[in-house]
Amino acid sequence: MKAHLKIKSLALTLLLLSTASYSEVRSSELAIHKDNVSQEVVVNKQLENEAKEKVKVFATTLKQTLVSAIQTGGFENGVNICKDQASQIAATLSTDGWQISRTSLKVRNTDNQASGWEIKNLKHFDSLFKQGVSATTLEASIQTQDTFRYMKAIPTDQICLACHGTSVDKTLQQIITAQYPEDAATGFTLDDIRGAFSLTKTITK
Repeated sequence: MKAHLKIKSLALTLLLLSTASYSEVRSSELAIHKDNVSQEVVVNKQLENEAKEKVKVFATTLKQTLVSAIQTGGFENGVNICKDQASQIAATLSTDGWQISRTSLKVRNTDNQASGWEIKNLKHFDSLFKQGVSATTLEASIQTQDTFRYMKAIPTDQICLACHGTSVDKTLQQIITAQYPEDAATGFTLDDIRGAFSLTKTITK
């Protein structure tokens, strides 16, 4: 009888030790997972901040360039400058693994056609914007193992309507068509999202 009780006691002790060990291991695994998640969040935030800074520089530089061109030679000059300068500004900012561009549901330059992920976000941005959400808050990001992507909505400003609105001047339209034979970027109103800045960062291990 006493031997039987000793065996039960020993078995219970082993069970408790085993449970404690499993609990410790599981807690350790969860802690490691939590650290990894936290590190991923930090990395994402850092990349997102880098993307936002590049968007800020791109948007400011492009707008200043366009306004200056329009003031100098009218909207016709603005079309030419936009065609030549926008891609150069983007190329200047596409450093350190970043690629920066613009896209839209209706593009003027066919090189800027939106991908599936971009189309989904553009539609979502436009829907929220029409509901009264500020364009400054409309952004999206996604990260895979080797790529980080970020999008920031571009609202349709008053100055955009001259070249992208519902009633583009006929002479101006002829200039646009000459530069962009497959142009689809007209018919916008102030209630529309014009497009988005789209950035991709290659992540090196």
